This record gives sequence, structure tokens and C-alpha cells, in this order.
Amino acid sequence: MQFRSLRELHSFMTTPDMLSNVMNLLPTGTYLMFQILSPLTTNDGTCGGMEKALTSFTLCIFACFCALLAFTDSYVAEDGRLYYGIVTVKGLWNPTLEDSGLADVAGSTYFGGGGKYEIKRQDFVNATLAVAVFMTLTLLSDNVAECFYGSLSPNLKRSVPILVALVIGFIFAFSPPARNGIGFAISTTQISLVSNPVHV
Repeated sequence: MQFRSLRELHSFMTTPDMLSNVMNLLPTGTYLMFQILSPLTTNDGTCGGMEKALTSFTLCIFACFCALLAFTDSYVAEDGRLYYGIVTVKGLWNPTLEDSGLADVAGSTYFGGGGKYEIKRQDFVNATLAVAVFMTLTLLSDNVAECFYGSLSPNLKRSVPILVALVIGFIFAFSPPARNGIGFAISTTQISLVSNPVHV
């Protein structure tokens, strides 16, 4: 099989199966980052007013970041560079694109791709579900639960996150493929392959 265009190669190498789509859409990286910080913000679950305020603030920041990631995407321009951006109603917005002279770029927005980089209803659905998973897992983790709720049923802390993750994971499994946003963009190996036809 021969690939003569970036689109053909990208379609072949990034067609996700159900499991990879779930992994891309779930906020695994954001959750792990918060878990690293939570012992510090919650004082290992022994919270006073300052710790509760700091933990609440950190939760809000991470939840916003989690939602924002659902609206990021990337594309490879004709100069071979990989550009990240935020999808908008007009296309992919990236301030570094301004005055770049690239094709299909107006101001700071790339409007190529046949509407692929325009914001869609599914982006809001993915963002909402990702935040729901993140908040459920973090609010019922040991340190945060002890900080805000004190004694909480162990069965509740175990069962609710599993149930929420299973339900939303099932929805994600049948959702449209995730965007190639921050953390899941086209690799440099894939980009370099475009310069020469690839035979499989």
C-alpha cells in the first residue's frame, strides 16, 4: 500500500479502535497530575479551612483544563511543522499562525480541513463527560473525600467511580474519534514518513 498524501497516511495510522478512543477521551493525564498534588493541597486528608480552599481552587483549575483539552486539535502545515490550536466556529485558532503566510490561514485561524477544525456539539459532550469523570474520581479519592466529607462509606467510594467510569467509558467507546489535541497529536515519526511514499 502506498501513501502519497498526509491525509491518507494520517487516516491509516490514527484510525482508533474502541479502546484507544476511550483512552484518548478519558482525562487520565489530568487525573494523575491532580493525584500527585492532592496530598499537598489536602495535607494528606487532614484539612482545615486553608486546605479546603486550596483543594477547591486546584480542583476548579484542573476541571477547566480538562474541559479545554476537549477543544484542542492539531494539524501539519505545508512547512512540515505541527501546529496545536483551539477549535472555534471558524477553524483552528493558534496565535502563532498570524502572519505565517501559510495556506488556508486567515489571521490566527486555520480554516482548512473541510470543517474538521470547527467546533462541534460533540466537543461539548466530550468536555462535559470528561469533567464528570474527573470530578467523580477526584472527589471520591481518599485524600479529597476525607478532606471534604470526613467519614464516607468505603463501598460508596469504591462503587460510584467504577460505575461512572464504566458508563461514560461505554459512551466514549461509541463516540466519534477523539481530536488530535495536546498529548494526542500526530507524532514526528508520522510526519517524517510523509516526505517519502510509504509501502506496507
